[in-house]
Amino acid sequence: MLEASVGFSTNSNSYLAGIEATKEALKDFSGTPKLAIIGIDLSAANIYNLENVLKGIKKEIPNTPLLGGGSIGIIINNNVSIRAVGILLLGGDIDVIEPQIWTKSRDNYEKIGQDIIKSYKSHLNKTLNEVILLFTSGYRIPPEVLAQQKRFDSFGARVFSSLVSRIFWSNMRNFASEGKGFPITQELVEYLVENGLNCPIVGTQCGDLSGVKTFEFFNETVNYDSVIACMLSSNNHKFGVGYDIGVRRTGKRIQITKNVGPFLMGINGKKALDGLLEVMGHEKEALNELKHQGYINFLSLLGLEDEDSIHPYVAVTDPQYDSIFTVLPPKMVEKKLELEICEATGEIILESARRAVKMALENVEDPKFLIYFDCSARLSLLGDRIIDEINVIREEIGKDIPIFGFGSSGEIKNSTPGGYHLNNMSIITLVGG
Repeated sequence: MLEASVGFSTNSNSYLAGIEATKEALKDFSGTPKLAIIGIDLSAANIYNLENVLKGIKKEIPNTPLLGGGSIGIIINNNVSIRAVGILLLGGDIDVIEPQIWTKSRDNYEKIGQDIIKSYKSHLNKTLNEVILLFTSGYRIPPEVLAQQKRFDSFGARVFSSLVSRIFWSNMRNFASEGKGFPITQELVEYLVENGLNCPIVGTQCGDLSGVKTFEFFNETVNYDSVIACMLSSNNHKFGVGYDIGVRRTGKRIQITKNVGPFLMGINGKKALDGLLEVMGHEKEALNELKHQGYINFLSLLGLEDEDSIHPYVAVTDPQYDSIFTVLPPKMVEKKLELEICEATGEIILESARRAVKMALENVEDPKFLIYFDCSARLSLLGDRIIDEINVIREEIGKDIPIFGFGSSGEIKNSTPGGYHLNNMSIITLVGG
């Protein structure tokens, strides 16, 4: 029988928080845990010694591998907590195959991909009995890069955008060697898909959208530029994966005409912000109302299309800049693709959560646990209605099933070759049973 339980703690003592969360999970666990998935709220990094939290957990389950990372809020069962430690224990009739870590992830995603394929491909039997969990380093964008946005508004930067772009990417390559810059999640999962790793791959980038904080856990180590993976497999149980996006397509389209990395400088041949506002029919002054949410514009999300779906990404429309900062996969932006504008509302997000759980349950008759990765932008839009989303998820999964939710800065789910495997505004659900 597959076994799962959850626990959490808000104790301000790092070591005791790890102990308390683990003890709470162990109350409902009869066997020996085979895997512990850890989430620590990113804001807790200011109050916790993260290594001591992991030591507290290891004290209670010394022989159990730990993996996980930073989360933007922790959802445990019917509650959401900040400044908290959360834990999900898995055991029973389940195999945990080769939990492992690769550091310096920004240096060589192909080598990491080769290692992952070597470790897991031989275990595939194509019966919905395997899934790969992936935790990757999030955005670690140096403050000096973000501070350059005003420079990108200048006439010279727009005229010589190709030169500015080359300088920008040269600087980013230097930052990558220091473990900073953009994550390699999209490129890594694309490599896995193209090379035949055709089981579900789900997970999260362990950081916030501001690019300030990101950390990943492996056993008793805290890491800041890593990829962590393991495969779950079972002869008698199945895993179901669900995915949905919380947006509505508007049919309005834009063309990127100038950019430097993720900074859009031109849309439809105009300054980026002017071009976007013209298409949307919005006034610039109205953007001031977005200040409390970091100028994330939920009515102007930028959608990339593939064979299956639209993939929306956050746009930060700060009215003091003519350029727009996005979390579009940087290499995708360089292709100057046409984008469709999407918009999000609370009701759309709630219904998407319902669909994602239903999809995961299609292959699982008797669920034992639910893990989900929920875009932090969705949580920001929901605000006080986060509890409504938790209630929707609870309605679909059932009364007593352990639930563990991560607030994510990039939700991972493998798509078709050439598709988008790193998502925004999405919810990804994993059910085992």
